[in-house]
Amino acid sequence: MALVFLARRRSIVVIWTLVSLALLARMLWVGDSFLTRYFTYAAASLPFSLGSLLHHLRHLLPRPSLLWGLAACAGFSINALAGRHLWRDPTREGFYLSLALALVAVVMLRDARVLGVGPRVRRLDARCGDLAYPLFLTHQPIAVAVTALLPLRLPGRQGWVVAGAIAISFLAAWLLHRMVEVPLARWRDRVRPATPVGPATTRDAATRPPRDEPPVARRASS
Repeated sequence: MALVFLARRRSIVVIWTLVSLALLARMLWVGDSFLTRYFTYAAASLPFSLGSLLHHLRHLLPRPSLLWGLAACAGFSINALAGRHLWRDPTREGFYLSLALALVAVVMLRDARVLGVGPRVRRLDARCGDLAYPLFLTHQPIAVAVTALLPLRLPGRQGWVVAGAIAISFLAAWLLHRMVEVPLARWRDRVRPATPVGPATTRDAATRPPRDEPPVARRASS
């Protein structure tokens, strides 16, 4: 709930981001473990504050680029898969490089309409956006449950843990979206009509006409 109030104003977000960076610097300085730097509220503060900062400064960001966005995604994937071979401590250098690459990808791919992709890609992008937050909420407890439930002597146990956690997390995220978020959104829209914040943030964005298109042209096209 605190994030709702922290993210409302740009000045607060700037202070929040600086505090998050200071907390990270302290954790690295004192040598906190990866568990402390990943699972605590102080650790989660940094990506949330950076995401909020990108939203408030979106008018100052470089123009989206499919090429650079895909390059950042490729770099993120390489770093994730080969980090243990690339870095002395992948939970430090590799982990924070992955955060930086993810930010670049978000900046470069933030507007599917500007990138010139077709409506199918935009619908897929909207559906992925629908699952993003529910997946964030569900993946950790489900991974813990799958790890605890699978037998220790199961052949290829680690692979089964990863595959099971991913599959169940996506299923749980979809159910949470359909059974909780969608009904809540309908109730909210009855109380207060929703205000679109960007072309890639809602399912309707996949078919929404450009904002600068005059009303007459919209009616003609329909």
